Amino acid sequence: MKEKFSYLWEAVYPIIIYAVIVVVVQKYLRLYVSALNGAPMLRQAVSQIICVPPMYYFYSRVGKGQRKLNHLALDILIIVVAGITLSVGLNQLIEISPLKQYSLGFKQISRKIYSDKHLYQLLAVGICAPVLEEILFRGVVFGNLKKVFGSFLAILFSSLIFGVMHGNMVQFLYAALLGIAFAYIYDKTDVLWTSMLAHASANIFSLMATWYGLNRFLMQTQMVTLVVGVAGVLIGVVVLARWRQV
Repeated sequence: MKEKFSYLWEAVYPIIIYAVIVVVVQKYLRLYVSALNGAPMLRQAVSQIICVPPMYYFYSRVGKGQRKLNHLALDILIIVVAGITLSVGLNQLIEISPLKQYSLGFKQISRKIYSDKHLYQLLAVGICAPVLEEILFRGVVFGNLKKVFGSFLAILFSSLIFGVMHGNMVQFLYAALLGIAFAYIYDKTDVLWTSMLAHASANIFSLMATWYGLNRFLMQTQMVTLVVGVAGVLIGVVVLARWRQV
């Protein structure tokens, strides 16, 4: 029992440290680095990069997987396709739900992200966030919870925590559901770069879809939005369900 509580604590306290580091670094940069005042995503990327070493230390205490992928090129393709299709599908379904109308926090976050330069968006959302969040939420949180609850419940609990940390209802739902896929991929492969790849694929495609108008094209009518949403989720789920990597 004492050992289980130890694993639970190992899953929780790194999240607290992560949150403190982010708040302190962001506040310091806003107050003392005036060059970053107009670049919120670059400021976010800096705080993410600073968080990586301590989070990686916590991850190293959990124990790194040694499993090798049997069919690397195919596995990479499956991971990328799953990340993109699930991201598109969930975005579409959330778009036709009433959630966005009642989520002021989501609107503020969206404005913050897309008001900055594309390069800074790519750095913070497409690269730094997948690396840092996978180390923390899959490597540390899921890794420790799995020792207590087993894979299934650890996937659910770690994904709920991942969603809650995004701070608003829209992102909670989106992140929690994607988090299930990321945790499943990590659990299936036992190597962290696979969930990082899925996460990065989802985020980068989402950014590019907004930049180049694909989102508007896919949301011409409610019916198109619904069909694309359902198709995206189904494709992502089927691809992962039929994945034979062991």
